[in-house]
Amino acid sequence: IDYAMPDMDGLEFCEAAADLPCKKIMFTARADASFAVAAFNRGLIHRFIRKQEPDALDQLEAAIDALQNTYFLDQSRSQAGQLDAHEFGFLRDPAAAAMVQGLCDRYGFVEYYLFTNPHGFLFFDAEGAPTLVPMMNARSLEWHADIAAEEGAPAELSAALRERRVVPFFHTGDGCWSSDLPGDPLKYCKPPQVTRGREDYYWAMFDLPDHYRKREPYSHARFLREHLHRP
Repeated sequence: IDYAMPDMDGLEFCEAAADLPCKKIMFTARADASFAVAAFNRGLIHRFIRKQEPDALDQLEAAIDALQNTYFLDQSRSQAGQLDAHEFGFLRDPAAAAMVQGLCDRYGFVEYYLFTNPHGFLFFDAEGAPTLVPMMNARSLEWHADIAAEEGAPAELSAALRERRVVPFFHTGDGCWSSDLPGDPLKYCKPPQVTRGREDYYWAMFDLPDHYRKREPYSHARFLREHLHRP
């Protein structure tokens, strides 16, 4: 929100929008920013940035990223308790959150969503390419091993799962191994990465098969190219 606007200044706008469930950043060129400090102390804004700072745009981008994360965490609190009972306890673990942020930074992921069967995250990069990251603990790997054994899977698959030597992504509706899957069962598995938090999380990165996608995503990068003529 720019402070200097023609019919309503930024502070008046923030007062009018005080009850909206959003985060607000005041952007101002006024040298005396005492009004912005007062607005911050009253909870009307969440950041203020002076336009004349040489890194003002960098500050703005960083603040937007930080407040976006805070907003979604706030919105998620009511669901997180319910998800804890369904093998989604990693959502409350700071170590798992740091792992997700690290993957976004390293691979350029711009969006991610909760995935079921298997439990984990579905990431998209700016071009809309998907990557699935199952998040499993010792209990879930043991459960997969039990199901595989009951379904008549080769003994080496059950052993690898029990010994936590692999993370599976079986391309089935319930995420479990099935005798209908073609080929070597271990081709649906990868060696795990381990994130140590409140418990150990075993994860790996998989390409998402085409049959999971009903249509290709309309990516942000494509939007920029087609509508704003940006490279």
